[in-house]
Amino acid sequence: MMSEELSIKQNKFNGISVPSIACFHSKDDHVITENYEIVCKRCGVVLGTDNLQEVANESTLNLFHEIEPGTQPVKAEFTKRTHEPKSDVSPFSNACDKLGLPRHCYLEAWNTYSKLRHSTTYSKAEIASFALFTASKRYSIPKSEKEIQDAIRMSFKVKRVPTMLKVFSRIKLTAQNLGISYTVDEKNSECYYLNLYLAREQQNLELKVDFDLVRKKARALFEAMSGTNEAKARKAVQIALGRRGGAFIE
Repeated sequence: MMSEELSIKQNKFNGISVPSIACFHSKDDHVITENYEIVCKRCGVVLGTDNLQEVANESTLNLFHEIEPGTQPVKAEFTKRTHEPKSDVSPFSNACDKLGLPRHCYLEAWNTYSKLRHSTTYSKAEIASFALFTASKRYSIPKSEKEIQDAIRMSFKVKRVPTMLKVFSRIKLTAQNLGISYTVDEKNSECYYLNLYLAREQQNLELKVDFDLVRKKARALFEAMSGTNEAKARKAVQIALGRRGGAFIE
């Protein structure tokens, strides 16, 4: 039975003939095991090892190439473009990691980046700035302009990153035309700027300061003020810390 279903082929390996096994069944009957062995599901013969799995550190996970036990072997021609040295995925992912953005935030940022990158000629730094800033602002994640610029500068290996004012003045109309939503409601905007200034101050506060009390007072002051959300948040935090009008407020 085995002799009828198997054939021995000679492959050259470093100049030496090495026998390899092949069965006469259709390639559609070949499947991958959890140990990445290629097996014929009809006769059970192990035909070799699938060496096309992505194991390099900088490989981009491609769900079309992802396999599970029992699936068909991946054909070589479908994996030729899996490694893309010039892909923006790696530097953008690094920027998100440096900023510590949660998954839902960096996925939205990447979606915005991809749309703008494929449809415009703006620089990578400009598009990344716009995408990261709008996503973090939408989810009230306190990331300052300098933090975003530093992350982009290191990840994309660029010397200069444009200011957010310049980025918005160039990109916002294009983003609207592409159906990209970059605005947030007023409540989210309030949370963003309050979180931003509170987080910045918290890093330098002494342990004896009750930061929860500072946060509570800052929010109360913010709601009683007029002006832009950013100006109100900055002023409210300063007053709550006692830096305007005397000592720390009790």
